[in-house]
Amino acid sequence: MKISFLILHYKNITETIECIESIKENVKYEDYSIVIVDNGSNNGTGEELLQKYKLNKKITIIISKENLGFANGNNLGFKYIKENLNTDFIVMINSDTIIEQHDFCEKIVENHEKYKFDVCGIDILLPNGEHSNPTIPSNSSLNDIKRTIKIVEKEKKIYIHNLGTFYRLINRFISKIKKNKREINYNRKILDCIKENVQLHGAALIFSKSYINRYDGLYKGTFLYFEEVALRYIAERDNLKLIYTPNIKIIHKVSQTTKNINKNWKKRHIFYCDNVLNSATNLANYIETDKSNVWKKEKDE
Repeated sequence: MKISFLILHYKNITETIECIESIKENVKYEDYSIVIVDNGSNNGTGEELLQKYKLNKKITIIISKENLGFANGNNLGFKYIKENLNTDFIVMINSDTIIEQHDFCEKIVENHEKYKFDVCGIDILLPNGEHSNPTIPSNSSLNDIKRTIKIVEKEKKIYIHNLGTFYRLINRFISKIKKNKREINYNRKILDCIKENVQLHGAALIFSKSYINRYDGLYKGTFLYFEEVALRYIAERDNLKLIYTPNIKIIHKVSQTTKNINKNWKKRHIFYCDNVLNSATNLANYIETDKSNVWKKEKDE
């Protein structure tokens, strides 16, 4: 079975090369390819990647003149793979991830033969030793998304009016008080076993042929953030099988790209708020007008 890795590149060439080289050095599977999408970097790094890997027949570089966002940047590569490579699995991974598992691809095939998944999430290990997959869903209905929009609108006003430092201190204090016995218990229960129909982390997603044949990638209404929520909604609506498996692993270094672009913390947080609001609003509108809506407003009223 053929497996294609899809990596979205944006400006940080060092982390993208580390990701590519980790696949080349550690993945022992023969029938794989790598597609890198330069998502409008406009700093010459896309061309550098093109030059560096031009003789490697396993690697394809696609250069987009504009930044299409996370979903649509990945969709550009997803559609290329679907139309040109006749692949059985698309492994969509962040450029700030590292693969060290030699049987990474064999485990994909093994898990699909056993569970017949549409989308598979894997064990994502952070530098501090924590595991970030599956995620704990905070948006499971249309009402949840609308509440998030209201919260983030208020948060944006706080940062605009230079009250962000005070707001961050309060939030840190509250989070320490509440800290997450529920999250810790949740993660302990799920990290060492297969789980079905959970919300998967977008840093590493594996799409099988059944998904590839049916879709051209991720929901296209988001620029940044809410991709996982949209995927879970579509999975519930279309009866897709999402699984999490702990026997496929990846290291997520957590990119510094956004911090490097917006070194001013105020601008960085406003950037975050703007993108959450845009993505959440688009998804809420999409769900509200979807005739087969499974997250109806009445669900939690």
